[in-house]
Amino acid sequence: MIGGVQQFNAAAAIWLDVLARASLQGGIALILAWCISRLLPRIPPAIKVWIWRIALLKLLIALCPISINVPILPASRIEIVAEDLPATVIHSEPAAAGTTILEKPRFAATSGIFALWCLGAIVGAGKLARHWMRARKLRKSLRLNC
Repeated sequence: MIGGVQQFNAAAAIWLDVLARASLQGGIALILAWCISRLLPRIPPAIKVWIWRIALLKLLIALCPISINVPILPASRIEIVAEDLPATVIHSEPAAAGTTILEKPRFAATSGIFALWCLGAIVGAGKLARHWMRARKLRKSLRLNC
């Protein structure tokens, strides 16, 4: 259970970073597309469509949490000392000298937001699937009636 809470908190932190990056970069791309459309009204519609498509594609690409690290110099060897690791430790007075009590891990605030976002995404996907099925049935019924 302890590992699960820490993994969920880590996933929520990554999600928050990815969503912030996608919002910032995608917003800039959409603002640029809007500015181009407004400042250059004589651009052919086909080119305007592709400008907007590229801006929307930037929104989707920015949601992918992919990073490529290209080392320029060989990586130096890193030694991790146990004292450098972050840990939540509570020292208690009644305990023997030198003993520590580890605190139970808790869900971070971003984890709650992440859980609500996931729930909303699942509900939205369910609604999308339901509407898709309705449209499919409607299309089939129109073919039979013609």
